[in-house]
Amino acid sequence: MTAKTSRWSRLDNAAKIFPSSTSRRDSKVFRFYCQLDRPVEPEHLTLAVEQVLAHFPFYRCTMRKGMFWYFLEESRKFPRVAQESEPPCAQKAHPDRHDLLLSVSYYRCRINVEMYHALADGTGALDFLKALVCRYLVLCHPQLAGEEPQFDGSLQERMADSFRQHYRGEKMARRGFHLQPAAYHLSGRKLPEDRLQLVEGVASASQVAAAAKARGATVGMYLCAVFQQAIYRQMPASQTKRPVVVSMPINLRNFFDSRTARNFFSVMPLSRNFSQQSGELEDILEQVKEDFRRELEPQRVAQRVEELCRLEYNLFTRMVPLVLKDVVMMYGNKLFNRSVTGAISNLGRVSFPAAFQPYIQRMGAFNSTSRIHLCLCSCGDAMTFGFATPFSGSGVEVARHFFRILREEGVEITVAANRLE
Repeated sequence: MTAKTSRWSRLDNAAKIFPSSTSRRDSKVFRFYCQLDRPVEPEHLTLAVEQVLAHFPFYRCTMRKGMFWYFLEESRKFPRVAQESEPPCAQKAHPDRHDLLLSVSYYRCRINVEMYHALADGTGALDFLKALVCRYLVLCHPQLAGEEPQFDGSLQERMADSFRQHYRGEKMARRGFHLQPAAYHLSGRKLPEDRLQLVEGVASASQVAAAAKARGATVGMYLCAVFQQAIYRQMPASQTKRPVVVSMPINLRNFFDSRTARNFFSVMPLSRNFSQQSGELEDILEQVKEDFRRELEPQRVAQRVEELCRLEYNLFTRMVPLVLKDVVMMYGNKLFNRSVTGAISNLGRVSFPAAFQPYIQRMGAFNSTSRIHLCLCSCGDAMTFGFATPFSGSGVEVARHFFRILREEGVEITVAANRLE
């Protein structure tokens, strides 16, 4: 750092919970990767990172602790590009040192970007990786220079806090606090050294879309139902009295005018009690459709944003010292985890200009978790299903059932997993 005063920025509304709830077991780090058609050239990747970060300066920062809130402080460091050596989604926000919250690595033909969730959500991180891959390919193949896509929005728009921009401060009827019932949780032996078991499936996106269409659903709805049924098939009979609750992020950019590369999401719960309701895929899917219709109604989404922001702007909340906020937010995170079985993130279709597509085989993602998390992503005709779980038994069984259901639906799957030695 120089002697000059460094610039700093507030955490956005969604990011405020992460520093208080981060642990070695759940690092709040996600990984995106791009599989290329040939081995990565480290020198070109290093240069590409430096050039692309000029368009995402917000990502060159460290976490600091203030009197009332955590905040982000700019850094002169650049991520050191190196061959992958650490376990996936390793902790980046350490209380005793101020490292960058973003890392870039490579392994054979794969470029990995890992990011602490306080920096951005999946959409922001994916935009960064897409820009990095295009810049890298231009450096490797200069003839692509004229085909490189332009950034969506200005630098100011990409770095904006969209929660702050769209919070209207409207008075709403107060809803009483209702403690949600304890959801079914995976159990069993956890992996040593706080590692994650990763299981990935790759399928034809067109086959998955055809299976969803045959069920009269979107791909997102269909795969949510398959995920719930996979969890149900793994559940011990004695546990079916507890609901299976899947938490799914909502990309708020689909409802508000925003081009931010920071966090701008909320979550919706998808719940089913299999002791009272059918475990057939058709019946699960009907409820998922209804949940989507209810939770994605624009007025309901807008109300959720108001509720998320209202507490942050409360004068009393703002004046509470950080040490007390940490305790409250840790407790709130435990209550949330108590009511959730797992999570599913649908990152949708990732598109590149036609000239770049021959060099790209697929995209994929994994998210750190204390339970089980499934990330969906497609690029070209390759759809990836990235499972992450700390459980060596039950978590892997859910992934196996998920892929088995898709095969029963006529979808061909190739499956791989990381080696834990």
